[in-house]
Amino acid sequence: MRLRLRQSVGFVDLVASLAGGAVVVWVVWWLAESPMQYIGDNAQLPAVQRSHQWTDVLLSNLPVVYVVIAVVGSIAFTVYQTRFA
Repeated sequence: MRLRLRQSVGFVDLVASLAGGAVVVWVVWWLAESPMQYIGDNAQLPAVQRSHQWTDVLLSNLPVVYVVIAVVGSIAFTVYQTRFA
């Protein structure tokens, strides 16, 4: 027999995670824009250029990372709050 679930808490948790992730992505992009532009223009060593490319890939895919974290966390919370008597 299944106990009563609090689904509204799960939805609020998911929306709050997505909103928090959006704020973090915006702040990171805002802070990283100028240094990334400077390094992209002035990098001469191959190791620095490679590092810049990988950091650019990470920054470009940061929203996807936060969506995956929010969805997996929501699924984990739903599984956690599901109880069988």
